[in-house]
Amino acid sequence: HILEAVAKTGPELSQDFYRALAASKDSEARQEAAEHLAAAPPSDRDRNVVVLKSLLTDSVLTIRIRAAVGLLLFGDMNGQNVIMEALNSKREWEQRQTLEQLARLRNPSQRGFALARIRAIAADRLVHDETRRAASQLLK
Repeated sequence: HILEAVAKTGPELSQDFYRALAASKDSEARQEAAEHLAAAPPSDRDRNVVVLKSLLTDSVLTIRIRAAVGLLLFGDMNGQNVIMEALNSKREWEQRQTLEQLARLRNPSQRGFALARIRAIAADRLVHDETRRAASQLLK
């Protein structure tokens, strides 16, 4: 599979490929691109920020979430609304996907804008254990 081959070379060396993949009709390919564009070396940052911003309007939520987190990794706050929308969703799978993606942000201050909502999910006994656990991990 071509994505496996590219993954072996490392996302930092495959940025042209991932930028092209972001325009694919295949949602899994766009999802892959949205996640790996954030691994860009500084020389690719500006081009990748443009692509990630365009993915914020994708029709597939998981792509929008990955793009939003990718932007946050670059220090760009444009994806915060996408993150908050998913964390406030009534669909728990959207919350869990978002929490899992937020774990990519190693610096807790990068997710500070969502801290109150993350705490609320972690404390909500009506939420599935797996989702509460994902939220709790982000609070450590």
